[in-house]
Amino acid sequence: RPNEAVRVLRFELRGKKPEAVREFIGEVLTHENGTRHYYLIKSAGSLVSNVREVETELMMSLNLGIDEAAVISVGDYVKASEALGTLRNSLGKYLELARKDDYAMLWIIDFPLFEVNEEGVLVSMHHPFTAPRPEDIPKLDTDPLKVTALSYDLVLNGYEVGGGSIRINNRELQEKILKMLGLTTEEMYDRYGFLLEALEYGAPPHGGIAIGLDRLVAVMLGYESIREVIAFPKNKEMMDPMTGAPGKPPEEHLREIKWLKINV
Repeated sequence: RPNEAVRVLRFELRGKKPEAVREFIGEVLTHENGTRHYYLIKSAGSLVSNVREVETELMMSLNLGIDEAAVISVGDYVKASEALGTLRNSLGKYLELARKDDYAMLWIIDFPLFEVNEEGVLVSMHHPFTAPRPEDIPKLDTDPLKVTALSYDLVLNGYEVGGGSIRINNRELQEKILKMLGLTTEEMYDRYGFLLEALEYGAPPHGGIAIGLDRLVAVMLGYESIREVIAFPKNKEMMDPMTGAPGKPPEEHLREIKWLKINV
C-alpha cells in the first residue's frame, strides 16, 4: 500500500519449537495500532507462517535458514518499528539472550527533528529548542521531516537511562522553528520572549544530558520497575505503601473545604 513502511526482524530459534515461537509472537504483537504482522518460522522439519501464498518468495528474499525466524511488520514506520522493538526486547528474555550480569551501553543518535502527530500537525520530536544538524538547516524550507536533530539518548540493557540535546543558540533559527510549529509572533514572544531576547545578545553553543537515576539504579540492581528503587513509590492506586499516604483527613478539615466537594 502507498506510504507504508516494511520493517523486518529476524532471529535464531535457539532450540525453541516453531509452534511455541508462533504463540509467543502472537502474545506480544497486536494489531491495535493499525500495523499488520507476518511471520515465517523455519525448522528442519517444518515451516510455520501466516503468509502461505508468498512464503516461498519471502524465504528466498530473506535467505531464511534452518532454525531461523523472521517477523515482518507493515504500516506506519514509527509504529511498525516500535512493535518490532517491543518484540525484540521480549525475545531477549524468551530466548535467554539477555544476561543480567552484562551492561550493554548504547548511544541513540540521528533522531528526526520533527514528527507529525495523530492530528497531522508538525511537532517537535524532542522539544522546540533542539538544534538541527547544520547541514540539514536548508531542508527546513523544503523537507522538514528529513531534518536530523542534534539530540541523543543513552540506553543501558534496553532501557533509556539518559537523554539530552544541543540547543539552538541563534535567535533567527529559533524563531523559524517556533513559526514552523504553528506559533504566531504574539504567542512566540508571550511564551519565549525572554529566551529570544537573550539569544539576540549571543549565546555559545551549548547542550546537556539528564540521567534518569532511578532507572539507572533499577537496571544495575536487576529490577524491571523503578518502583523497586525509588524512595517513595506509588502503587497502581497511587498509594504510598511506605507511609500509607494519602491518609483520611480529619473531619473538621473536610468541613472547612466542603465547598470543594463534587458529587459524581
